[in-house]
Amino acid sequence: MVAPPYHDRPRSGVDSGQNTLQQNTRRISSAMHAKMCRELPLDRVEVCYHPGRSDSECDCRKPKPGLLLHAARELGLDLAQCWMVGDRWRDVDCGVAAGCKTVFIDRRYAEGLKQKTDFSARNLGEAADIILRESK
Repeated sequence: MVAPPYHDRPRSGVDSGQNTLQQNTRRISSAMHAKMCRELPLDRVEVCYHPGRSDSECDCRKPKPGLLLHAARELGLDLAQCWMVGDRWRDVDCGVAAGCKTVFIDRRYAEGLKQKTDFSARNLGEAADIILRESK
């Protein structure tokens, strides 16, 4: 089973590399992602470093599906066979826009979903159980 692309949270300001703190943050993030790929069955880690404004024009900030579409092209994935798991409406909307199956982890945030999710779970372990059960 191919793990769906992992999308990390954007880190505003890190892309400019203007100061040592930003450079260190990006270096540490890269090292963390490399370790994740060594330790977990992940094909790659995709990250959006663009500023976190709601009016961002980049296509890789959720709920836009740019990171998922890019990873699918690079890895030859059929996104209809992939899963997007998340705990915010943006995660579900991103997965729906990319054509993935979605699992919403309900953490009881005050925000509602904008799209219908395929499945809901209470935690990541329950989400993994759903994916394994439904992928047979």
